[in-house]
Amino acid sequence: RWFRDMYDGWAPFGNPLSSFTYYNCFTGGIIAAPLEDVVAADLRFQHRLGFREWHLRTVPPDGRYEHLEKKGPASVERAREFWRATMAMHYLQAKLAWDPDRDPESVLRDMDERFYGPAGGAMHRFRALLRKRYRETPGHYLYGSPGTLLGKSLVAPGAVAELTALLDEAAAAAGTGTPEARRVAKDRELFVKTWLAQHDAFRSLPNDDIAAVRRQGAIVLDGVLDEPDWRGGERVTGFRRSDGQPAKAQTVVNLLYDEDALYLGVELDEPQLDKVTARAEGRDDARIWGDDTLEVFVDAEGLGVRYAHLVFNAAGAYRDSMRGLGQPTAGDTAFDSQIEFQARIGEARWTVEARLPAKALFGTVQDGGRWRMTVARVRRAGGEPEVSTWMDGSLHNL
Repeated sequence: RWFRDMYDGWAPFGNPLSSFTYYNCFTGGIIAAPLEDVVAADLRFQHRLGFREWHLRTVPPDGRYEHLEKKGPASVERAREFWRATMAMHYLQAKLAWDPDRDPESVLRDMDERFYGPAGGAMHRFRALLRKRYRETPGHYLYGSPGTLLGKSLVAPGAVAELTALLDEAAAAAGTGTPEARRVAKDRELFVKTWLAQHDAFRSLPNDDIAAVRRQGAIVLDGVLDEPDWRGGERVTGFRRSDGQPAKAQTVVNLLYDEDALYLGVELDEPQLDKVTARAEGRDDARIWGDDTLEVFVDAEGLGVRYAHLVFNAAGAYRDSMRGLGQPTAGDTAFDSQIEFQARIGEARWTVEARLPAKALFGTVQDGGRWRMTVARVRRAGGEPEVSTWMDGSLHNL
């Protein structure tokens, strides 16, 4: 968005414009990201603004890579296979550079039919399905993103089986010993070494995802977690301090969602309720920093460039701010999260029931989507302040 706005601002001045694009800056293994849709949209957008040069970096398959050999065979293979793994992207940008108004789908279909012959139909569906899986996977690729995010694109049930079946269909259509058969075999090898390898790597990562459950009934924000939906979700506890030790008073979090918002139901166990501090009142009262608090850090965009910081006390006061990269941790309190919540002091615990609207947090809600989030607690009722989170006890760590 930042670059698009900048390009829009440049366009009226009439200066010669060109673009040197970076579509290969991912880490991990052979890179075969299906970026044809992205390349087509970028090229046509820039052409409409008056750009007349388009540079797309690639790596020659027959280059000399002595400088990479010391890094190991994987680095050399990555360089040699890059052009082949991104062939469709290069083919499309070459065609659209001559005629930006051409239909990308027809260009890619023509390439597949010419390159794969009788296997062209199956390979075209194979590539189209890869692009669909990639495009519909929540989250964003950024400069230096790990290749395991490609593997995340295949976690949907049946995704691997469906793609493998299309490769089998293509292999059968190509026959034996033909140039088309060798080309299909190379695509299968790239699929195994890129997509399936990164899929296995993604599945082996530590599972720090916490599942939210889609709500079925209405949620009344009264601080009493008595709706049936609260009993059906994953109850997350085991809050720890930064020294790795369990918190003396534990906190339990339950998450629900609907098409517009994330719901938090939080129970904060407290053996000394009479000593709970709640001096802050209303919104953005600085006294909240001296209270017993629940703190929520949430990046609903998932980009790692900004996040909302929400702080609640037991009396119903709250503070909301937005912090961007490089800004003080206090954040910008002019931000309005539009949260709705109710805190309540009960027996042996106090609770917070909250609704976090996605739009106000610059995010969206979708089945299978992912927000970056930390839930923390600052407890003062026990005497010495104790900070704990559902991860490692550190604040502002998403």
